[in-house]
Amino acid sequence: MLVAITLFAMCIVTGFSMFYMFISSLWRLLFSNACQISTSHVNPCFSL
Repeated sequence: MLVAITLFAMCIVTGFSMFYMFISSLWRLLFSNACQISTSHVNPCFSL
């Protein structure tokens, strides 16, 4: 039973890390595109 719980937890952690990496790479892609497109005085690159 403990082995099954451990494997389940490892699957959840791996899934979350893969999901986080996917979201962060997608966010970086969108963010860099917004920086290139933006020509206004308020540049999204410097909003963070």
